[in-house]
This record gives sequence, C-alpha cells and structure tokens, in this order.
Amino acid sequence: MREIKFRAWMKNKMWKVEAIDFGRNGVDLRDDQGKGVYVEDSKELQLMQFTGLEDKQGKEIYEGDIVKFKSSEQGKQSEFYEQKHIVNFGNGGFYVGSIYFSECNRGEGNNFYRNTHTRGALDRDLYYVDFDFEVIGNIYENPELMEATP
Repeated sequence: MREIKFRAWMKNKMWKVEAIDFGRNGVDLRDDQGKGVYVEDSKELQLMQFTGLEDKQGKEIYEGDIVKFKSSEQGKQSEFYEQKHIVNFGNGGFYVGSIYFSECNRGEGNNFYRNTHTRGALDRDLYYVDFDFEVIGNIYENPELMEATP
C-alpha cells in the first residue's frame, strides 16, 4: 500500500505538508518542521499528491513533477532519444503526459495539468511505464522545463 502524502506550492515556496485542515473559510497547513500557515484564498494553494513511486535516484515523484527518460521509436531499439513528461493525475490514476501534448491543451496559468483530465495518445499510466525516470524539476519552480519539444 502506498503512502499518502502531499506537498504544496504557495507564495512562491514549496512546502512539505504533514497536516491539512480544510476549514469553512480557508485551509490550514503544517509542514514537517511544525510551521503552520493559513490560506484564505484556496487559489493561492496548489496541492500535489505523492505517486508512491521514486525516480532512478530515489527521489519521490509527485504530481506536477517534470521527469525525463530515454525511449526508442517502436521497432528501432538501438535509437534512443530523451523525452520530458509532466506527472499528472486524472481518471483515477497517475500518468505521464507529454510536454508537447500538455502544451497544446494548456489552460490558464501553470495549472494546466490539473485542467487536462482527458488523456491523449501520448500519455502513459505511470505505474505501467518501465522507463528509468529522473525527476528534473516541477512545473512551479522550473517552468522553463515545460517548453514544448515535439
């Protein structure tokens, strides 16, 4: 059974979340150091769930992470190329979506991966992909990594 945990992007800072309390007028968060913050406007807060998986370096993979891996074209196992994907959650599971595909379906702000719940032909279920993923950043701290590379 996978561990349920979250991190949050808020006020230009990534928080490791230990406790979340959704109140009537806002959200109260506590980090792993016991520090707390209260957020009245939930639009200021982006929660990202842990997938239960780690990359090839042992780093935890969360929603919103940008991962890279090497892949080959079908039938050409000797020709590898590097791909970047965004880790998403939709239709009941985590998946990696192509940066190019996600860019084509971009919603408002950096929140597009949450608004794109319909999967495309380029998307793959995260648990069934047997690539050596490496987390290279996330959509909030490293937006430059999201530049489309079809």
